[in-house]
Amino acid sequence: MDAVLVRRIMSHQVFFFTDDKFKCSRPEDKIYGLLPLIKWRDNFPPVRPVYHNAATFDLAKALICQTDWMKPFEIECILNALEICYRNSWMRDLIAMRSGGVTPREDIDDNDPIHRFSGTNHLVLLISMDDYNQLTTSLVYSNDKGSPLTIVDKRAANLREFPSKDDETKLVFTRSKASALVCSAAQAGDLIIKTGYGRGLLILRYTDNQEECTIVGQGLLCMGYEFPRRLPERVDVLEKRLKRLQTAVPHPKELSLFTQSSDHRFSAFEETSRMTERERCEKELRHQVEEARSFSEVGYMTNIQLKNKPVDMVVLAGQDMEKDGSHNVDESLQRLRTAINGTVRLIPMAN
Repeated sequence: MDAVLVRRIMSHQVFFFTDDKFKCSRPEDKIYGLLPLIKWRDNFPPVRPVYHNAATFDLAKALICQTDWMKPFEIECILNALEICYRNSWMRDLIAMRSGGVTPREDIDDNDPIHRFSGTNHLVLLISMDDYNQLTTSLVYSNDKGSPLTIVDKRAANLREFPSKDDETKLVFTRSKASALVCSAAQAGDLIIKTGYGRGLLILRYTDNQEECTIVGQGLLCMGYEFPRRLPERVDVLEKRLKRLQTAVPHPKELSLFTQSSDHRFSAFEETSRMTERERCEKELRHQVEEARSFSEVGYMTNIQLKNKPVDMVVLAGQDMEKDGSHNVDESLQRLRTAINGTVRLIPMAN
């Protein structure tokens, strides 16, 4: 008899087969029967059914590290389907250990490898110091500017009025208005990116080069503020790309790799001129360099690779998550004190 070919499914897709189909009292039981159908990484230790207080935690860690391209909302779906939330006792223990400035013992003793979580088109904003000795960044107004104030906004207002009463949190300003709360370790020269979880932020700091950052801590956007819709790539990345174009002799099909912009401002000019493809690419790339220089004190767009242990990703995604998948704003303040261990590699959008 011919062997039956089974099409394996990605780990975050397994829940498509469980919704409203399996009436199990424990959420992990919905998955245990489908473990053979999941496409596991090569040499990944077998996942077997276990039953203890943190069984969903172990299962979540296993599921989220089966691909490098697990998006934040896909990780949220895994945690939500496993009914993981900030009320879980093991989640509270992990948060407490990370809020005291001490690396949890589990992170040292366990065998979880460092995993790479990749993402594209991430906006990075620079933190600087203004003339009033305040941290500042270039956030923009969002559509929820008129929404009711949350506990985050009230904390920001209180901190502005009584700055000496909170040594665990710092304010970040945009045009003299408090626009974000960040961890106490944040300083001028650091970077901020969105986590993809609620209004959460990660605070990053360059290492010895500008291609890798350590995670300093977390932050929160205030109501009414958001990241810009777009930013150019980092100016030094574009300058290197322009230099390569000017010195290399690429095949015509490779020229598009040098200009990844969706900007078509030169299209009309191209139709009425005799510019070669190389000349057109160089002209557009020069424009991108000039644009990036004008944003050099604001930020840039890049691809990223977050390198940390799955346990840190579970905490990052779930520390203020409710069972329904929403994020509890009151609980989100804990992010300002919760350490996330790992590094972030900044990867140019075109090489």
